Amino acid sequence: MRRHAAQGFTLVELMVALLIMALMAVLSWQGLDGMMRTLQSTTHQADQVLSLNAALTQWQTDLDALIETTNTTALDWDGNTLRMTRTAPSSSPGYFVVTAWTQREGQWQRWQSAPLSRVSDWQAAWQAATSWGQGTNAQAQQQAVVMAQAEAWQLFYYRDNAWTNSLSSAATAAASSALTPAKGSAVTGAPITASTSTLPQAVKLILTLSKGQTLQGTLTQDWVRPVVGGGKS
Repeated sequence: MRRHAAQGFTLVELMVALLIMALMAVLSWQGLDGMMRTLQSTTHQADQVLSLNAALTQWQTDLDALIETTNTTALDWDGNTLRMTRTAPSSSPGYFVVTAWTQREGQWQRWQSAPLSRVSDWQAAWQAATSWGQGTNAQAQQQAVVMAQAEAWQLFYYRDNAWTNSLSSAATAAASSALTPAKGSAVTGAPITASTSTLPQAVKLILTLSKGQTLQGTLTQDWVRPVVGGGKS
């Protein structure tokens, strides 16, 4: 009876098999690498969107919390820095803070003072916000927070059924109409009613986002003063 000798793979067959396995490994790695890059890109884009949304929410919160008294200025825009006097966060009830927003070196930035209770402290914080916006207050700059990457921004006020440049004569006169406070007095002062308020009925923010981001171009957001229409916007 004849026996057949066991036969294995030839060298050529082994080389072909190894080549096929190598090609499959390369293709698998390229696919995995592409998936990882896509995931990283998606995560980065989502982070940018969430960060911008948080910045706009903070902007809205600052404006909603504006406080008007005869001893303070609630809102002031000099073409470079927007200063606000608002109630302090819930962690410091009964106090006030000064916040400021500006655009500098491709960044939309925000600064906030410590909680305040007296006019003298408010005046110091108000001036600190100005020097911070001008880039001359290094200490305040260390406390600033970058809110978004932006190339420019503009503000418009809504008064008397029309949008106007926030640096117009009417807007400037309204902003400067606050009484000069006594340094030893409390921040609260006399309340301001809706009929005597100098605040605009609405504020339009036009933010030009930097190129190379997930969201770029011009972004517009309107804020309506809460007392308009009897409630918050």
